[in-house]
Amino acid sequence: MDGSRHEPALLPTEVELRFHPEPDYLAVPHVVAASIAFSEHFDIEATNEFRGAVETVCATLLDRAEQKAPLVCRYRVGKDGIRFGAFVPTRTAVAPDPRSPAWQVITAMVDIACCWLDPIDPGGGKHMLRIELYKRRRVVER
Repeated sequence: MDGSRHEPALLPTEVELRFHPEPDYLAVPHVVAASIAFSEHFDIEATNEFRGAVETVCATLLDRAEQKAPLVCRYRVGKDGIRFGAFVPTRTAVAPDPRSPAWQVITAMVDIACCWLDPIDPGGGKHMLRIELYKRRRVVER
């Protein structure tokens, strides 16, 4: 069970990636993040921040992923910004520490970041670790 049965269908403004959480694939989600931010006219600084936060989230989830379980990433473009969510099954019932260096990096690069665990097999100790980010579109005054 990868938790996907509980996920809503994709919207026309969403992109979803699924891959086995292996280091060789970590470049893919951050390249997609940069591509989406750039196509949405984010400036270079905001694009790099969003890309960096996505990369750090995926690396964090990779460290906690249950073996052979897919890492799922969703990007949703809105009129005010981009929302990114990622999740992976884990047997570690501990969310990332908000005082950890990785979490500090993530929160410095986006406007909103949150993480939580959903139990998916309480008897077996299996949880879905979820992390969501939101990067607002900057308004440039002229």
